[in-house]
Amino acid sequence: MNKIIYQENNESVALGVFPNHDGTFTALTYSDSKTFKTLNGAVKWYERKTGKKLI
Repeated sequence: MNKIIYQENNESVALGVFPNHDGTFTALTYSDSKTFKTLNGAVKWYERKTGKKLI
């Protein structure tokens, strides 16, 4: 589940796992991000960091 939070000050925050153009995936939390070669790796990292299930 990807989530984009639009704030009232013309800024937004993205959370979740997003695909990149080069076939990799980026996992984003409120305070950290990391790029992975596989979707499974990105999901596991996100779930470990946040304590929430994505899939």
